[in-house]
Amino acid sequence: MKAPDIYIGAIVIDTDDIARLAGFYQHLLELRILRKTEDFIGLEAKGGIRLYIQHNPLYRRPVWPMCPDNLRPRCTSTLPVPI
Repeated sequence: MKAPDIYIGAIVIDTDDIARLAGFYQHLLELRILRKTEDFIGLEAKGGIRLYIQHNPLYRRPVWPMCPDNLRPRCTSTLPVPI
């Protein structure tokens, strides 16, 4: 049995600032605006894939990397690499 073909038609991203995030992706990927409302912006690439940015009032911006207790960022170390 042949595996079914899979096509990704859209990606949805939650945020607390739809205009800022949509503007970033619009300029980065040269997307056109399909639809814009107070809580939602739909963007489309030339190849047809769509990116939807939606407002989520419970969204919390990620902080990376996090400690196991999720209270403070981890300290990072450097590798001794000659330049």
